[in-house]
Amino acid sequence: MTVNPNISTDATLERWLGTIKTHVDPLKPNGKTPSLCGVDFKGSSLGLLKAKIEEAGRVLARNPADSITICIAETGQCRGAAAKREIRVIPKRLAFILLPGEVLNLEIISHQVSGLLLQVPTTILLRECELHGTEDPDLLSLQETIPGHETLILACTQQLLDLADKDEGPAKSRLIDPLEASILSLIASLVGTTKGSSAAGNASEPSQSAHVQAALAFMEDYLAGTITLADLCKACCISARTLQVSFQTVTNRSPLQFLQELRFIRFRDLLLQRMDVRSACKQVGLQPTGRMAANYKRLFGELPRETKPQKT
Repeated sequence: MTVNPNISTDATLERWLGTIKTHVDPLKPNGKTPSLCGVDFKGSSLGLLKAKIEEAGRVLARNPADSITICIAETGQCRGAAAKREIRVIPKRLAFILLPGEVLNLEIISHQVSGLLLQVPTTILLRECELHGTEDPDLLSLQETIPGHETLILACTQQLLDLADKDEGPAKSRLIDPLEASILSLIASLVGTTKGSSAAGNASEPSQSAHVQAALAFMEDYLAGTITLADLCKACCISARTLQVSFQTVTNRSPLQFLQELRFIRFRDLLLQRMDVRSACKQVGLQPTGRMAANYKRLFGELPRETKPQKT
């Protein structure tokens, strides 16, 4: 597991946009050298690249032969094709999917573009699909099922990038590994099947992710207050059982476990920003008690008062 902030252009383009062939043209007519900056994460089951490319006119790349790559756009304008499929760039929406060995031909219109690249080895994703009961999975179906779930994917991947950027320690893996597994599970839950007879059995999978996405949005909006399972069910307009099953399927955790983990992650972020313990607790809905401190130490390997801002 590695995370590389302030990544270099050449190494990252080679690693992410294809180890076979990668070609980047400068933006015309100024001819400036293309540059890339962002955060690069490589875990045990997936990789993430949240990046910004500047002064590039065209990117030609071949996806690795053993992985599927998903791109969600954030800013900028571009057009082109992934294989022969047209690319449409809308902020916070799926831009393209590359299957193993497919070629990306991207014409960048604006001076800069940014987005998230999520890359999963094909064998790992197919194995996860089997665990979800998807027979004969069709990975290209993600092009139809991911739209509408980008907010949840971006939220989960940002949590992973934030955690990966923290100091090393035994508690780091205890948080990152389950979150990485949850993102993989979410993507697998959206994979459809090529068999018509199995389509009905998988029809509920995307809706489960939508339930989790709605619950996550509610948690973020009301994190400082008291949130009950009934509150989440009301916000999502579903029963408690449906919400519980949806969270277990997509995140491998219960709704309230996910909420508590989210609170501790946000709490730690505030401490790293030099906020005092009591104020940080108030902002994320935690009580500054000994039990809270013990749970924090179990997760991060240190007490809240021992968490110091990172040196710049």
